[in-house]
Amino acid sequence: PTLAERLIIEITETAAMLEPARTLDFMDRLRRQGCAFALEQIVGFPGLGYIL
Repeated sequence: PTLAERLIIEITETAAMLEPARTLDFMDRLRRQGCAFALEQIVGFPGLGYIL
């Protein structure tokens, strides 16, 4: 695996919801490079649904 494929970036729900469009753009760009993401502090479905 490449270095990017070994990288997991943790994003908190609070940070992701502050600027959801910017967060999704950031995640899309890095996901195309092979990075994975872990969302932390997911407190409920409505918050997760808003991010995704």
